[in-house]
Amino acid sequence: MEIGCALVTPPTRAIRVALDSAEVLSRYHEQRPAYCVRRSTLDPLLQEVAQAAGAELRDQHRVVSVVRDAERVTGVIAQSPNGPVRFEADLVVGADGPHSTIARLTGVEDYLVTHGSRGGYGVLPRARALG
Repeated sequence: MEIGCALVTPPTRAIRVALDSAEVLSRYHEQRPAYCVRRSTLDPLLQEVAQAAGAELRDQHRVVSVVRDAERVTGVIAQSPNGPVRFEADLVVGADGPHSTIARLTGVEDYLVTHGSRGGYGVLPRARALG
């Protein structure tokens, strides 16, 4: 299943960054615009693609502990509306956001930590030196 970004959000053709009295305007390459998809749009699309690939969605389940075989994580225990449920896996992935329960339960150190109220990633075209 292929989903085009243009179907879910308009392309961004330029970015303006301002700090105090300094301001920079940078335009993206015409054939490579940027996209900023809202989580309320992105999450259902990711869910749909994952389910089409065979993943099972477990709504109303919250991971409360990890299952280990020696040092290796081999599953999780989740709290469901009907009580705890154990899930075994060949690979456990902590893709649960910046305050990851999986990372906390496995003792993984924080990385790429920011303390701002907003953030973003992007690739800007190379600027030419003036002068």
